[in-house]
Amino acid sequence: MTIVAAYKYASDISDVDVRRDASLDWTHARPRVSEYERTAIQTAHNLAAQCGVQAVGVSVGAQLAASSKAKQAALSAGLDRLILAVDDATLGWSATRQAAALASVVRMVDDAALVICGEASSDESRSIVPALLASALGWPVFENVTAIDVAAPASASPATASFRLTQQTSSGHRVIDLSGPAVISVVAHSVAIHVASASEIREAASRPVTVIPAASVDTMSVQNAVVSSRLPEPKERKGKIFAGPDAVDDLMHALDQDGVL
Repeated sequence: MTIVAAYKYASDISDVDVRRDASLDWTHARPRVSEYERTAIQTAHNLAAQCGVQAVGVSVGAQLAASSKAKQAALSAGLDRLILAVDDATLGWSATRQAAALASVVRMVDDAALVICGEASSDESRSIVPALLASALGWPVFENVTAIDVAAPASASPATASFRLTQQTSSGHRVIDLSGPAVISVVAHSVAIHVASASEIREAASRPVTVIPAASVDTMSVQNAVVSSRLPEPKERKGKIFAGPDAVDDLMHALDQDGVL
């Protein structure tokens, strides 16, 4: 049995500048393993340690994801080995195409029991890849998960392994008993993140990494077609000020008339 962490080495959208023509300037955005990804990696590491198996990291991305710095960041976060499908062309891939390629990489992992994903990506904040990945694999997906406990013996195979998930809902939490492989999206900061020491970082550099061209796992040609981009038009404000003893009632009435309430 193997626990898989799907992660993305990407720049943070919060570091991006917006140009006057509404295009994005990524010049000052620093690529990293974000908190979303670190939560997924730490969760996979913890589960693998409990089961006595390996935590394998998989990623589809630009050539930068295979740089020494990027590999060291992922491995020192708690992964035993990596399988990376890289090509700068992936920067223009749609989420559907990325997920399909990621599914091909996951199939290269022997006896994968779970694929753990972060709840979003730091570059585009899209939360759809876990569901698309699960669809490509033919597995169920569970999102907004805050805890995963191992219910089966450590010797269990993926077919018989069982886990107990705690899932965040709009009304609270629910507990799900899971058997069989699945894709799980974990909430950021749902586990304590271990900060690797200098010796752990040096040791991680010796762990195995497999790098393959992304074209070898590209199974579709779905493309994003950006027709145009522009900044949002500023909304005109009415500038009404309500005062006096009936100000609250007048405000509520005005909001109701405008369809806000």
